[in-house]
Amino acid sequence: MRTKIAAILIFVVCMVIRGEDVSKKSTLESAAGAAVIDGCPVLPADNIWNTPIDTLPVHADSNLYINTIGPNTAFHPDFGSGLWDGGPIGIPFVTVGNGQPMVTVAFDYDDESDPGPYPVPPDAPIEGGSNSDGDRHVLVIDRDNCILYELYHAFPQPNGSWYAGSGAIFDLNSNALRPDTWTSADAVKIKEKGTTAADVSDSGFTIAPPPSLDVTSPNGGESLGIGRTHDFTWDAVSLSNPVKITLWQNGLFVGIIADNIDFLPGVYSWTVGDYGGGTAAAGSGYMIKIKEKSTLVADFSDSSFSIAVPSVSVVSPDGGESWSIGSSREIAWDAAGVTADLKLTLWKDDVYVGVIANNIDVSSGSYSWSVGEFSGGTAAAGTGYRVKIKEKGTDAADFSNSDFTLIPR
Repeated sequence: MRTKIAAILIFVVCMVIRGEDVSKKSTLESAAGAAVIDGCPVLPADNIWNTPIDTLPVHADSNLYINTIGPNTAFHPDFGSGLWDGGPIGIPFVTVGNGQPMVTVAFDYDDESDPGPYPVPPDAPIEGGSNSDGDRHVLVIDRDNCILYELYHAFPQPNGSWYAGSGAIFDLNSNALRPDTWTSADAVKIKEKGTTAADVSDSGFTIAPPPSLDVTSPNGGESLGIGRTHDFTWDAVSLSNPVKITLWQNGLFVGIIADNIDFLPGVYSWTVGDYGGGTAAAGSGYMIKIKEKSTLVADFSDSSFSIAVPSVSVVSPDGGESWSIGSSREIAWDAAGVTADLKLTLWKDDVYVGVIANNIDVSSGSYSWSVGEFSGGTAAAGTGYRVKIKEKGTDAADFSNSDFTLIPR
């Protein structure tokens, strides 16, 4: 039960302690058995979280607990006012009325999130501030209907929607719990890193490494062509659930690429640009996030990659050159979103002459040509020559912009 309503406990405590947020955003009143915010109770008076404990008997193991912690150890509640590392401390909240527009929210943990929509203002306060890299909780109270909306790891999107790790909706007039096994937007987290799992048998035990995910491709620097196929790859250790793949650009959520994908064998074939809401535009700053469903195990690309309209552009010879037959010259090109090998051909007066080179790695950016040579012989001196560079198996190609000349050596 603790995981189901942990956020409510934190919410109640933060409202009482964080006076500056309360005074700015709402009116906090006291009532018999429960706090009241703008006329809404913080759960019914008979809710377990509103049970007074100051008159209850001391637990039999109280001294043991205190001595284990240390009777002289300082107590550090992680809430209140002020700043820490330049960001505000505590969990702020905002109240809204019936006039607040409802917006869509996309979730990482969509299988345990209330789908909404949610009445979240575009400038809703975020735990830790707008630049926080922490839990980034957003709490919104609909004061006209006494409904609490919670978001975890929330990011506003340019179109007015939000992206969040998870979301939960609570009726503040009800003691009803969320579906069994579902967490709230601030569930108690297991300290996954650095722990081990043991499987004990008659012959001893084995220790498994902690669960982990590591994106291996695209992992930064790639240029992927829209509509082409690219294999996402990742390494996974000790996972037990499917994974979810999402697309991000410049730190903002774009959309879901794939969901409920088996984490083995660690590969997913992507039609570049496609996601659950359309096709990503050509541009830079893209990353993918791969996350194990129902856990916190996840990883982003180490750095950004680009999505491009596939193209090849001849750089040299691009017109006006006079090259001696038999000399060594570099045929050079620029390419974006091209992954297949290239084919280089020679043309004269728009008529095909022959193949200069085949199956050339596009990433090399150039090819050393013994000027004039092609698969059927050596071209004669003259003008009107051009080079064509084409990606094999596709239509991505380019000619020299204008003619160049071959001269006797």
